[in-house]
Formats: sequence, structure tokens, C-alpha cells
Amino acid sequence: MKPSPAAAIVLLCVLYAALAVAACAQSTPTPAVSAPLVVSPTAAPVVSTPTIVASATVVVSATAAPVVSETAAAAAPSNLAGGGSRDELPTRDLFEIAQRLGTAAQGGEPLERTIPADPDCCSVGHRQRFFVADLYAERVYETQATLRAVSENAYWYVDDDVSADVSDERIREVADEFERRIRPAIVRNIGDIWRPGVDNDARLTVLNAPLNGAAGYYGASDEYPRATHPYSNQREMIYMDAGVLRYGGDAYLSVLAHEFQHAVHWHLDGGEDVWVNEGMSEMAAHIAGYGIGFVRDFLGAPETQLNFWPDELPRTAPHYGAASLFMAYIAQHYGGYAGLSELAREQGDGVNGVERYLAR
Repeated sequence: MKPSPAAAIVLLCVLYAALAVAACAQSTPTPAVSAPLVVSPTAAPVVSTPTIVASATVVVSATAAPVVSETAAAAAPSNLAGGGSRDELPTRDLFEIAQRLGTAAQGGEPLERTIPADPDCCSVGHRQRFFVADLYAERVYETQATLRAVSENAYWYVDDDVSADVSDERIREVADEFERRIRPAIVRNIGDIWRPGVDNDARLTVLNAPLNGAAGYYGASDEYPRATHPYSNQREMIYMDAGVLRYGGDAYLSVLAHEFQHAVHWHLDGGEDVWVNEGMSEMAAHIAGYGIGFVRDFLGAPETQLNFWPDELPRTAPHYGAASLFMAYIAQHYGGYAGLSELAREQGDGVNGVERYLAR
């Protein structure tokens, strides 16, 4: 018999109460990068999916992952979270909104969900300008980066301002670790990004640049053509802070896995609540072999509310810990790591989605 919604909520409360017990058993220390980060107390990005709006400010959206999604990799994501359970709202689909408002592409042509593949991209040495979010200053700026490596599933760009500090050997090592360890583990247990995606290119773009306010982030705005969102980089993309993290170290790789999960989750369920998405990203880093972070932050603030995410960046560390421990508990007792794929694909969001997953 499937539990009633009320019973499921009680179960959620019991599971959350068990977090303290599970946390005490965790031997994984907080990632070393979290302590020295003054601007952000987290090893993973403080805000993984800022929505960049036309006013050139960054708005922390109601979801740390994106805006639209669907499970079929070849299809453009769906605009509605399925199921119609209580208190659920349609997922915010910028493309559909633009269509309803009668927005046209440049030249008056109808909007297209994807753009043609770039014939000039991408070989090593290719230079590209990107929009980057400054999360503390809440602004968007442009920077130029050079493509330093091309792996089977990703392009590896480095901001020209820090390019001299990063060797080709180090970039190849990171790319190899992503292809050999990070991507296979996450694709196998959770899912893959939208491919070939908005740019009709199956590869992910990874931009290494000095970031302000995060060790890394994923921007759902990039999943739209620029005619829909003026600050879109028009590609499946994650951003890594080359200025703070030791390039290629485990801290860097852990954040890389964390952000890759956000890109995957956008494709599977674009309207997911922040706490679920962040917990899944920490589990992705764990599945890839880098452990669960922020446990000590949660143990220092066990009263932290599980299904809430603060807008203030310095307050997020214990929430990462709560969310990641909850997802670890779910994986350990309800379906294993493979079950995370079903949870990620569940179109119900937050508590609703967890209830539906547990009722299967």
C-alpha cells in the first residue's frame, strides 16, 4: 500500500531526524577548500544557478537548478512539472514565456529553441567571449577565454587573464579525470546533460575563470538562445573558479562533479527545489569519489531547516550539509545510488517529489 501524503511527510521528518545520527557516522571531513574561502564558506558553489536578467544583475532564483527539462536527451525540455500535486507551479520556461509575449528573433524571424552549430568551433586555440556572473556584486561582465583542450565530451576554456597560470599538462589531467571518473559515475547513476543541446553540440563547455562569490556555478540561462535571454552563452556550460581553487586538485574536481550534476538535473527536472538539487550535487561528488562535504557545518547547526535555502551566500554551508546528508540517507535506505536517477527524473519538486519517489 502506498503511504498517504501525510504519512509521507511524517516519514520525511523521521528521516531528517536521522540525519544527526547519520552525520555522526560520517568520517569525511569538510573539503579543505571551505576553510580558506573567505568570500564563500562552501567548497561547492554558493549559488549554483544564478539567473542572469536583462538588467545585468544576478537574481538568485527559486531553484538552484534551471528552468526547463525533460528526460529525453534529444528533445528540448518540457515546460511543466508533471503530476499536478498540491502547491506545485509550472516550471519557469524562458523560451515559452518569450513565445507567449510575441518576442521575435533578430530580423523578425520566429524564435527557435536551438541555434545552428558553429562551423568555426572548436579547435584548440579558439578564442571566445563569455558572459560571467559576479555573484557578490550582482552584475554580469564579459571576458575572453581560449580553448586549451578538447576531450570526448567537453571543451576546456581558460580565461585569458589567468591562462598563463595554468599549464596544458594540468588541463589535460583534469579533462582526463572528468572523462574517466566524474562523468561516467554521474551519467550512470543520475543521468546526462541535454545533448546535443541548445547549440547542437554534444560537448559540455567548462570555463575556468576568476569568480567572485563561488567556487563554481552552473547557469541555466545558457540553455537558451540569446534571442530569448540576452546574457546567454548559448551552450551547456559550467563555470569553475581557477583563481581560488588549486587547479586540478580534489577540491576542484569535487566542485566540477557538483556543477556537472546541476547541468544534468536541469535536463531531467528543471524546476527542482534548491535543497534537493544541492543535495544531489553533493551526492554526485561523493559518487565520483570525492566524499560528502559540509557535514561539520551541519553538525554545528543541527537546527538547520532541510527544505529551505537562504539567499545570503555565507549562510548556505549548513544547508549544504543537511541536504547532502539527507540524500545520502535516501540512497542508503531507498534504492541505492541508482535510485538517485529516479529521484532526479521525478517531476514533482521538493517534498512533493521526495514523497512520490518514496511511494514507488
